[in-house]
Amino acid sequence: MVGADAMQIGPISADFARSSLICYIFAVMTTASGTPEIHSEARGPHWIAWVSRDGSGKPSGSVILVAETRELAEARARRWAEQSLYSA
Repeated sequence: MVGADAMQIGPISADFARSSLICYIFAVMTTASGTPEIHSEARGPHWIAWVSRDGSGKPSGSVILVAETRELAEARARRWAEQSLYSA
């Protein structure tokens, strides 16, 4: 298809509508679990960082990320938090 024909959207199937609703519900449920908080502290010659979602300060999923600097450890924790929202 080319031009205006390529821009037309056909009827939405019941399966597509159902899967869209499920995706919306999943997104609402995952964001309702809390805003991720990044924590970090020095441990010997390196830094550790973790994500908590429930305000307890405890690592979400028992995951601790290690890096050479605080900035890198926190960046890894942020990336893990973003990825874990979509794979949960």
